[in-house]
Amino acid sequence: MKDVKKRQLINIIIITVIYVAGIALCVTALFEKGLDNMKGAYLVNCGVDLFGMIAGYILIVCFLIDRDRPGERRNFFLYLVNITFVGLFTDFFSGILMKVPEWRILYLLDNTVYFMVLPMECYFFYRYITATFRTKDKMMHVIDRVMLIGLIVDLLSIFINVFTGIYFSIDSQGVYSRGPLYLCTYIYFVIAVVLMIVVFVKRRKELDRNHVLAFSVFLGGPVVVAVLPDPADGLSVTCGVIMAALIMTYCLVSIEQSKNQIAREKELAAATSIQYNMLPNTFPAFPDRKEFDIFASMTPAKEVGGDFYDMFFVDNDNLVILIADVSGKGITAALFMAQAKQIIQSQMIICGGDAVEAISAANLKLIENSNADMFVTVWLGVVNLVTGHMAFVDAGHNYSALQKNDGKYTIEKDKHSIVLVALKTAKFQLNEIDLKPNDTVFLYTDGVTEARNIDGELFGSKRLVAALNEVADASPEEIDAHVRKRVSEFVGKAEQFDDITTLCFRYFG
Repeated sequence: MKDVKKRQLINIIIITVIYVAGIALCVTALFEKGLDNMKGAYLVNCGVDLFGMIAGYILIVCFLIDRDRPGERRNFFLYLVNITFVGLFTDFFSGILMKVPEWRILYLLDNTVYFMVLPMECYFFYRYITATFRTKDKMMHVIDRVMLIGLIVDLLSIFINVFTGIYFSIDSQGVYSRGPLYLCTYIYFVIAVVLMIVVFVKRRKELDRNHVLAFSVFLGGPVVVAVLPDPADGLSVTCGVIMAALIMTYCLVSIEQSKNQIAREKELAAATSIQYNMLPNTFPAFPDRKEFDIFASMTPAKEVGGDFYDMFFVDNDNLVILIADVSGKGITAALFMAQAKQIIQSQMIICGGDAVEAISAANLKLIENSNADMFVTVWLGVVNLVTGHMAFVDAGHNYSALQKNDGKYTIEKDKHSIVLVALKTAKFQLNEIDLKPNDTVFLYTDGVTEARNIDGELFGSKRLVAALNEVADASPEEIDAHVRKRVSEFVGKAEQFDDITTLCFRYFG
């Protein structure tokens, strides 16, 4: 995330330098030329161009700040804005350079670039809308090739015009005049519009109202203003209208994205509530049992997470405690978490509290029922509240932190087994510990030890043990709160990248 923000800032600085320099150059050139030496139509034209360039700068900065758009569509839209800016810049300077003999070559190149802008705008707008549909079929491949070949041919013909004057020419006095094939410069534009209309019709069911309006404005606006240069000598506002259409497209599509985002947020809020209610979250969890105290909590990195914990009795004397971490984050991990939690719990009850047998059966069922490329680490223990004997399986999970005989916490190096959903023939090893009164077990997911600060440094198991020993005699709930406080202080302003789940169990006997 730090690298993304840094790259984003660099891009904004580069765009700012280029756009501000371009706009400043235009303004300087206009005043050097002198307002009195400009025809009224050209002054209007320059005003439209300047407004379009400023609006383009604001639009592209807004778009760079917006990081939620898919990459391909984002790139094509950025190309569109930048190419339109070039069109506005060259159109502005055509009024400055005209009828200045010593700048004839520069005037010719300026108009050449301007004529190249329109077909490139058509092509990248086409790529933008087809990327929006994300559809690739045989027909679309054909249209893609026609658009690309047409663009190349059109750009080459405009370049050839520099030597032939078939579309336009600049005489020795710097006077612009149209060539015999001037209208042919619109052929690619017409073909592109027809093909885009075909795409619209073909994909009409995939378009919402805002998309239809935005795309219609983009296609229709330039068509209307293309006829204005004839009756109004020197007036050319095509690129300005296109920039305005791009702003409208951005706004309308953003409105639709905002609506979708609100709907997604409501769904995620519901999913968060459902997941919260799936986990034991009322403490004391078993107020009538005096043999132990237990507390657990889960903070997802996103709205929903893949970590989970559980605590339940298989009979009057045996308590099951469980903590697990599904690979991945978000909705997919949360769905897999719900499935894994239910299966592990049911297998523990079916197997009468035999941790090895239950975890083996759960592994097979998860493999059979899951198509996702995911796995889950599990720490599953059964505590006999009469004897204090704890039998547990550590399936690829973090080592527990154990405090015995009112002493210091240490990391319990147990016999590790393979994670769940990795191998059908997996063998799981049993670990056993005899707990004495006031012994405490602290369980956690790697969101704790792998929490990073802004320098990328890990919180680590040493800091975890130190935090635990600072409040060794506190209640499980207070211990949990203190560990989370230390993690938060260490992380500081860095973004949480993984779910953080903890469970603290103290045996009284």
